[in-house]
Amino acid sequence: MSPSPPPDTLTRIAGLTEDASPEGIAAALRHLYPGHLTVTDYLDRIRDPDPAFVGAAFFLRREASAQLDASTITEASGWAGRALKAGNTQDTSPGLALAVLTRAVTLNEDTPALNLVPLIREGLLGLVGHEDLLHSSALQTALDELAQALDGCPHTRRLLARHLLQHGGDDPFYLLLSAIPGGSFLPSTDLLYWMEHWDELTAISADRARQAVRFEPPEDPESTARADIARRAHPTLAAATDFWNTYRHNQQERAAHAEAQQQRRFDPAALNTALDEVRAARGPSILSTWNQLLRCLRRTPDGSLPAWQSTGILTLAAQAPSRPAAGTGPARRLDEAAVHLLTELPPLTAPHFRSGTTARPPTAELTAFALVDNPQALHADPARWAGWAIALASNTVYSPGERDLQLTRRFCK
Repeated sequence: MSPSPPPDTLTRIAGLTEDASPEGIAAALRHLYPGHLTVTDYLDRIRDPDPAFVGAAFFLRREASAQLDASTITEASGWAGRALKAGNTQDTSPGLALAVLTRAVTLNEDTPALNLVPLIREGLLGLVGHEDLLHSSALQTALDELAQALDGCPHTRRLLARHLLQHGGDDPFYLLLSAIPGGSFLPSTDLLYWMEHWDELTAISADRARQAVRFEPPEDPESTARADIARRAHPTLAAATDFWNTYRHNQQERAAHAEAQQQRRFDPAALNTALDEVRAARGPSILSTWNQLLRCLRRTPDGSLPAWQSTGILTLAAQAPSRPAAGTGPARRLDEAAVHLLTELPPLTAPHFRSGTTARPPTAELTAFALVDNPQALHADPARWAGWAIALASNTVYSPGERDLQLTRRFCK
């Protein structure tokens, strides 16, 4: 250990702590603490560093709170409370004061003999008196670090919540709840704890107690069961969480909507599978595989509903949202699948066109014709061509484009 400087040297060094420069003050304080200043005197003299310069003042400001231990934290926490109550009216650092309270949270959690929560509470309530400072960017990092400390210290966090409920009015309580990131003295991780200790909160403040259960309901079965038991045991808790019923209903609707949207989202793999199944199908079974292929083509890239339009069967297929681009591999396979369907199904006959008939309508053939690139290349007997021609001629059209599509196919043979 280096020998202590002579008294006159100490006096000169102490005089430097009144310097206007945070750097000079920081250099002096490193010689004076610990050993020659009380914790209060030490913290009183630390100044915030120049934000544009990383030097001695910057590092001292970061290290000062970490220097505190169980033997000094009580005095330091008292200092922090006074500093925060004073706000910007003194030269002391509000950011340092919050850092001291953050250190107090950690030491209180780890040291059973300490009782720092009343001091932490007083410091935070003092800061609330300076709302502009509380919400300023200058304290954002310090508030983030306080939130992180509270997240890791459940015993101290819950004690602090009780103290703030009991000793702070509505305005200070809600200001702190909004200012500390995540409302960290009443976080969602304590939802079940406070539900199972509901009487403790309502005995202090029934209105503010609701903030402990402001979160969405738990999802896992065990937590849900515990929450339901607590709700049945306390009618006021059931009332405070009544929004859960609506939330769960909405959640089911959202899940159903998401599932429907997923079903409507275009899937290239599903299209490939559908194309393979159509080309492999034989006889009447091809109709179900063809319908699945049409559903794949009607899907959209983002799962949204296809744009509504007054359209006929031909356009429904020809302008499907996910019809492959001409000239691509999938487009050629689609053309082959359409040709396969047209030649695999039996010829259309008179019963297919009578009203009230039990025979299926020629929908499959019409959609397939709309997707064939070159109908003239179809090799079919006259009976098939006759059926296709009647189907095309009797099909209702709704637009000039659809009329053109109909005509090019009606007179292709």
